[in-house]
Amino acid sequence: MSTSVIQCERAWPWGLAAVGDPNDRERVPTEFGDAQVLATAGTVVIRIQHEADGEATVEVVLGDPPDGLTLVHRGSLSLSSGELVVTDARREQESMVQVVPGRYEVGVWVDEPPDPAIVVVALNDQ
Repeated sequence: MSTSVIQCERAWPWGLAAVGDPNDRERVPTEFGDAQVLATAGTVVIRIQHEADGEATVEVVLGDPPDGLTLVHRGSLSLSSGELVVTDARREQESMVQVVPGRYEVGVWVDEPPDPAIVVVALNDQ
C-alpha cells in the first residue's frame, strides 16, 4: 500500500528529472554513463523521456511502488528541510510539497529504462 505525495505529468527538457530537498547544495555528479540515476545525500536525478518524445510522469509515493515497474536505484534520501521538490535539470518548473523532515530509504522505479515515461520514487522511513 502506498500514498501519493506528488505527481507531475509534463514535458521534461533535457530528459532529466530531479527529486529531493530544495535546500540540498551538494554537487550532483554530471556523468551518467550506464546509470539511470545520479544521487547526492538529498537529491536523486533521474533520466526520463525527453520532451521531444512527449510528456512523462514522475510520482513520489510513501510506501511501495505499483507493480510492473523496474527498480533502477536504491539508496537513502535526506529531506531535512521538510520540503520535497520535483523539478527539471534547470529548475525551470518546480512542484513542491511538505514532508516530515528526516532520512528516507528511496527506491526509483521506471517503466522502460533508459528513457522511461513513468518514474516512481518510493520513500520509506529509515
